[in-house]
Amino acid sequence: MKKLLLICSLFLLGTTTGKATSLNPGDIAFSSVNSDDTDDFSFVLLTPISGTTTIYFTDNGWDDDANGGATNPTWRSTTEGTITWTFTGTLPCGTEIQITTPTGLANQGAVSKTGSFNLSSTADHLLAYTGTAVPNDGSEITNWITAFGLGTVGWSSDASTTGTSALPPGLTDGVDAIATLNSSDNFQYDCSTLSPVAALRTALVTVANYTSSSLTVNYQAPGCSYSCGTPCTNTAGSFSVTECTTYIVPSGDETYTTVGTSTVADTIPNSCGSDSIMAITVTILPVLTGNNNATICATGSIVINGNTYDATTSTGTETFTSVGGCDSTVTVALTILPALTGNNNATICATGSIVIN
Repeated sequence: MKKLLLICSLFLLGTTTGKATSLNPGDIAFSSVNSDDTDDFSFVLLTPISGTTTIYFTDNGWDDDANGGATNPTWRSTTEGTITWTFTGTLPCGTEIQITTPTGLANQGAVSKTGSFNLSSTADHLLAYTGTAVPNDGSEITNWITAFGLGTVGWSSDASTTGTSALPPGLTDGVDAIATLNSSDNFQYDCSTLSPVAALRTALVTVANYTSSSLTVNYQAPGCSYSCGTPCTNTAGSFSVTECTTYIVPSGDETYTTVGTSTVADTIPNSCGSDSIMAITVTILPVLTGNNNATICATGSIVINGNTYDATTSTGTETFTSVGGCDSTVTVALTILPALTGNNNATICATGSIVIN
């Protein structure tokens, strides 16, 4: 019985770790594509993946109307190439994968090649899907994910040449697919939009957001700091602050002690992985000091800031909170008048009187 339970546990464990992630249209997008030189490309995960995920990338075109017959849509041909990318484990949304086609390598996961993968610099298409195999009879496709169309033609329902392809079913140009409609051969995303995921999906299928070239260059993954969650903030801002004697800017790089009002700049890291410049209006209040030199009689007293001063305690220092919450210092130094004594030995008649004081 124990052996049977162990076998069942191992079977369930293997089933869980090997289960493929279900990807939908727009769950990945290309961030660079090169049809010159190396034919390298990169893509961004726009949803997290776990388990074992396999994605097929092919330059085989899709024929949407079976060469004019309008029946049995399938591959235009299966003589071109396919890159198979497989990853086992967990990767977060926003992960960027670089595929190097000559060596069949990736910065994450494993890559294998089938056929002759060779993007034409004149016009071609890079299609991504999940399924069970490389292009054969079309039955291996379970879900189209995204597509990148190179060249001026765009999508052609009747894919009559190796450089043409229909837009695969379930994909929408400008939503989860992109057709460049220009003569550039190489493209790289410009990192203009980094979050949230809904904005990324749109930005990565907008041609205006790509740097492009018809020269022989090899664009790589741009390495943007993608964030699928809350949009990052990288705009400059400003605020005012009033401090007593000293102000330290938020970055901690500078300290201001000059009395008066001035505008300073501070560089603060933001959530986009860059820096924001903050304009700060700083008012520094001065240190206030004073003296209390009151004069009292020898037997008198005076209360200052809750403390009693008299002939016994005639000096001290008192601290007050003044405007702006700053402390003011008052030095106490009393003058004590001496007690005066004397005699009045006046002579008066028996019936007379004298008034004193």
